[in-house]
Amino acid sequence: MNKHTPQEWADWTGCYIAQDEDGDWFLYRDKPSTALHKQYWGSFNGFYIPIPKDFIDVPADHKWTTLYEPRKSDNAPHQSEVFINQEYLVLQEDSLTDISSAVSLMISKGYRPAGGVAYSDGCFYQAMTRGI
Repeated sequence: MNKHTPQEWADWTGCYIAQDEDGDWFLYRDKPSTALHKQYWGSFNGFYIPIPKDFIDVPADHKWTTLYEPRKSDNAPHQSEVFINQEYLVLQEDSLTDISSAVSLMISKGYRPAGGVAYSDGCFYQAMTRGI
């Protein structure tokens, strides 16, 4: 799983990102009041979404009272190609070495394996997906 820093989340989504005292993370559409952060960001009265902790790469100098604000930039270092359609394909190779090479190539192109390798009638198969 690719984790991202709270600032990367803020820049990518255009929303505000904050952590509450209990360590839970939230994404806010509107900037929450600074008066709230002393107790619990999640008590904000507007629209917010919880973010699973497994998705956050917490910086070493992070304090839970920090509010990460979106920065508008056309050359943000974390920008990458976005695939707006779900793509699915099945690789087929005659050897385990060849299927491994083919999977590695497709991973470099943004695909992810969907399940494990299958073997049938002398061939190896691997389903791959990318996109939303």
